[in-house]
Amino acid sequence: MPHIIRTATVDDIPTITDHITSLCEHHGDTYVADVDFLTDVFHLADSGITMFLGETDGHPTSFALVHPWGAFYQNTWRANIHLFHIHAEFRGRGYGRKMMDHIRDWALCRGMTQISVAAYLQNEPTQQIYLKLGFKRRPMGGAHFICDLENP
Repeated sequence: MPHIIRTATVDDIPTITDHITSLCEHHGDTYVADVDFLTDVFHLADSGITMFLGETDGHPTSFALVHPWGAFYQNTWRANIHLFHIHAEFRGRGYGRKMMDHIRDWALCRGMTQISVAAYLQNEPTQQIYLKLGFKRRPMGGAHFICDLENP
């Protein structure tokens, strides 16, 4: 059976949770995927958030969570890959490139002109993969802030 990549649905939350758990374990992150939050993501009208799943012979191989990002200082839209994961037993088989090609096609169909992705500074192997896939490092500077909004 060929490798397929499809848009995830709310019924895929257990598979998505498994991918997120595996990704966090790989990085030593203590985050635990919140099923209620993931369910809400699928019900946010016009959020632009899209999740993709890759499968081979019915086995989940890859996952990506992508959303539009306005690069207003460049007057363009880009697809921002927020989460990207290939299950360990499927790495090195080209599934990452296939997922990235799928994201590229998805972004182009929506008029986006760039794809952005980030990796932990200490995760040099992943950085090398992104460079091999045609990404370039971009300088980021400044301080980043967040403000919690209270619910009424």
